[in-house]
Amino acid sequence: MKELELDELWTFVGRKRRKVWLWLAVERYSRRLVAWVLGSRGRATARRLWQALPPPYRTGAWYHTDE
Repeated sequence: MKELELDELWTFVGRKRRKVWLWLAVERYSRRLVAWVLGSRGRATARRLWQALPPPYRTGAWYHTDE
């Protein structure tokens, strides 16, 4: 069974007033980075992360988040 940890963190780009979120999908046991996207903390960026996942990870996988 494939298991992914999904997480986000923020950083500043250029100036402090421009906050950008980095979203990550990491294989839980191998710690391999599977997908990442940069954007806001909104739903649209979450969708982009989902679309960035390789097809085998979109079905038949467990997803873990901190929420």
